[in-house]
Amino acid sequence: MMQPPLTISSSALKTLHIEKAKETTFLLGNHFLKQHKQVQAGKNDWLYVAQIDKQKIVGAFRLDVQPTYFWIRNLFVDPNYRHHGIGTKLIQYALNETEQTPYFCFNTPLLMPFYQSLGFECLSPDELPETLRTRLLGYQENGKNLIAMRFKTS
Repeated sequence: MMQPPLTISSSALKTLHIEKAKETTFLLGNHFLKQHKQVQAGKNDWLYVAQIDKQKIVGAFRLDVQPTYFWIRNLFVDPNYRHHGIGTKLIQYALNETEQTPYFCFNTPLLMPFYQSLGFECLSPDELPETLRTRLLGYQENGKNLIAMRFKTS
């Protein structure tokens, strides 16, 4: 289901505009991720962006779209705009795209409360789809302290 872009007015942020990026916004969103040393979205990924007044990208993440699941990757909010709920609104917007497909993410223990506040739950590697399990175990073997999480559907 393609939902319309989300626009929120706030005195702290002026007007925050969130959308699934297409065409020029996709290119600009990838440029934002690259500037902040994040992996850019590929042609098969969905890219979500948050913009102030539809001019300045202040947050983005990519969604790795697989046939049976979505994998949330590289959520990044400009440090000058953190603690205004931008990351929360970006993830919530994407979660509204579909209720049937499970969403997964890997994150550090520091970010676990953030994702739990959005409705994610921790998983053991054995509860992941095989491709994600293999990736997680590979990351962990290379010393990355990552936790697997899944969005709890109602």
